[in-house]
Amino acid sequence: SLISAIGNSDKNLAKPPGGKDCKPIPAMSPGDVATVALGQQSEKAFYSSWGNNWADVSAPGGDDQAGAGCTNEIVSTIPGGWACLQGTSMASPHTTGVAALIISQFGTKKGNRIVMSPATVQKLLFKTAIDIGVKGRDKCFGYGRIDALRAVNRDTSYLRDKSAPACTEPD
Repeated sequence: SLISAIGNSDKNLAKPPGGKDCKPIPAMSPGDVATVALGQQSEKAFYSSWGNNWADVSAPGGDDQAGAGCTNEIVSTIPGGWACLQGTSMASPHTTGVAALIISQFGTKKGNRIVMSPATVQKLLFKTAIDIGVKGRDKCFGYGRIDALRAVNRDTSYLRDKSAPACTEPD
């Protein structure tokens, strides 16, 4: 599976301009798992793009509007050290990590590699996510917030976090 950042332009990708017929980012490509960035309370980060049928999953990406720095951002390695950053490019590696865990746990050994079909990885990512926002797949959070423990346990039982803030983006 291709996993990508949905974008940091706070745009509804389901509507023009910058959406629907335009494919400016990999997240808008068929078969891609588009990741929305979340803040500390599982709210859609202020900068994260969204879109009905474009948002697939959501993951921590930081939401530092107030300039609090590391308190509301993601600690990441950079050349020569580390930094506190925010963005959908901080959220998509979380999704990639959970996908790698799924493959390592449930993939098939082929030679010296472990493989799994991209469609199966996607299905488990979606089914093990914790539903937030509107019930079911929605424009801001996709299928929900990824969950590594649920993924490696193949826990596909429906789980909803009603404490997560609702999506406030317009239609």
